[in-house]
Amino acid sequence: MAKLLNNLPVEDLTQENDYLGVIDKAELIKTILKNNTEKFKEIKMFVLYGDWGSGKSTLMKYLESALENDFNTFFFDTWQFEKDDNLPKTLLDFLLKESEGLGEKISGDILKFGAKLFRGLGKSVKIKVPLFPKGPSVDFNPSEFVKEFEKQDISFYEAKQNFKIEFKRWEDNITKEKSQEYNIIFIDDLDRCEPENVLNLLSAIKLFFTYGKKTIFFFGVDKKAVQQAIQTKYKDAVKSEEYLEKIFDISFSMPKHESVLKLVSQYFDEKLIVSSSKNKDVNRVKLNELVADFFRKLHFTNPRKLKKVLNKYVLLANAKENLDINHPFSKYIGNIYAEGADGNYFETILSLYFIAVKESNPQLFKRLFDLKLKEKSFKGNFIEMSKLTQMDSWMSIQELIFESYLGKELNSIFNQRILPEKNTSFLKLTFVFCPENLMAIDSDFGINDDIPKSIQLEEKRIDYYFLKYLCNNIKFFNELPNPSYSDKSISDIYQGVKQIL
Repeated sequence: MAKLLNNLPVEDLTQENDYLGVIDKAELIKTILKNNTEKFKEIKMFVLYGDWGSGKSTLMKYLESALENDFNTFFFDTWQFEKDDNLPKTLLDFLLKESEGLGEKISGDILKFGAKLFRGLGKSVKIKVPLFPKGPSVDFNPSEFVKEFEKQDISFYEAKQNFKIEFKRWEDNITKEKSQEYNIIFIDDLDRCEPENVLNLLSAIKLFFTYGKKTIFFFGVDKKAVQQAIQTKYKDAVKSEEYLEKIFDISFSMPKHESVLKLVSQYFDEKLIVSSSKNKDVNRVKLNELVADFFRKLHFTNPRKLKKVLNKYVLLANAKENLDINHPFSKYIGNIYAEGADGNYFETILSLYFIAVKESNPQLFKRLFDLKLKEKSFKGNFIEMSKLTQMDSWMSIQELIFESYLGKELNSIFNQRILPEKNTSFLKLTFVFCPENLMAIDSDFGINDDIPKSIQLEEKRIDYYFLKYLCNNIKFFNELPNPSYSDKSISDIYQGVKQIL
């Protein structure tokens, strides 16, 4: 087991602590930026796309450090200003504050003209939708700017030209003062800001901050969040994908986290899990590899979400090791793996599954074992299937299911110890874990052990993927050493996650 890991960007990233797998991608981006500076006069807007919690901040922090000897670097954390309704001006203030060796005259002039340009920017920026395939572009609504500048002692044209001059003066001064020829400005957590403010900042940078010849911008963006902001403001008038293509010149994507082994290995070691079949074949698999594969099969690989689940598992494992046996919560913790202690693999992944559902979908967690809802869903779909088929065998199976698995039987399976009958209990468990959002049941339901193939769902959620994992590994679970199973029921372990965490 491991210590708890925080959800902050990883500082001093090395191959040893790079459990997000970002160094290789960061080194690739660094090479591209260092070897293409002659293109920066035209190409100035770079973006790194990645889901929330995928490690964008960690990669960008690493990149900032790796480029210090080649660029003048600035890192603008927009989350600190997420409610700010004039992010362009705040960005300008930040750059001037972070700059060294600039005279007050430059700072004062660029702030004066910038403030005039950015005031009312949200009302003035519009999207141009041309009648040809190149898509939308950022443009002005001149009348809105005129209204703003009627209140000023300077025209929009003058402010724009003067800002352009002053920005270039700032750029020349900073590159001369800091000795590096180019500036790179990292802008992180933009998707955490208000949608209107996100678009205002993107538009302002594209329209005004790219006047220079030595400054590039590198954004970390959750594409889905920004696309939602575009949709909120422009509705169906603009295709968000085309808008982003117009804003950003070059895009990169975070590496896919299909392999979660490095992160899981921070919490689980390479302890060998031994199983043996009836013909005495022995199978040995490393615990960390099994757990990593489990999360992949659940489609639960977002690093930040996964880290939260694993941290909570550590708390549960610590409770198992340290609570007095007579403590009321002790009865709710299964035989899970803890540091320096053996456990049972099924009870471990069952606990991890419950934590993952609780963290990612609290509403689903609450109704995960609403057995009355499951019974209603089963019965309704059985009745529909019986209307569609004339098979006598189906009617007998339907009757068997009603008698053996629904109602009292579901409740009994849920509350009995996990492995009372080695050969049949896991097949019964699959009924308890079957999702309640059934749309249809196929005629081979109950005959075919692979239940996921026999059901149709409104949506495939994490509970479906767990059911599929359970069905695909029934043989393995049955072959685990019998003594490793505790006397806990599914209900006990579920209540443990619910009550303790």
